[in-house]
Amino acid sequence: MHEKIVALAAAIARPTAEETPLLEALCTAAEAEAVGRLREGIAAEDCGEALPCAGALLAASAPAEAGTCASWRPLSAVRRRI
Repeated sequence: MHEKIVALAAAIARPTAEETPLLEALCTAAEAEAVGRLREGIAAEDCGEALPCAGALLAASAPAEAGTCASWRPLSAVRRRI
C-alpha cells in the first residue's frame, strides 16, 4: 500500500529528485495517520482505493499549501483541473 500512496502523491505533487525523500517521509506519516483513523475492526485493506488516495492527498498537500516546496503544486491547483 505504501508504494501506491507514494506513486499517487508523486503524480499529484510532481516533486523534484531532491524533494522525493521528503514526499516519501510524508507518505509514511500520512499512511499511519489514515490507518490510525480507521474504526475498530476495519483493516486498511477493507478500504479499497480510498485509503491510498487519502494518504496521497494528505502527503502531497501539506508542503504545497504551506509553500515550502516550490515545485509542488498547491492542492487548489489540482482541484481546478478536475
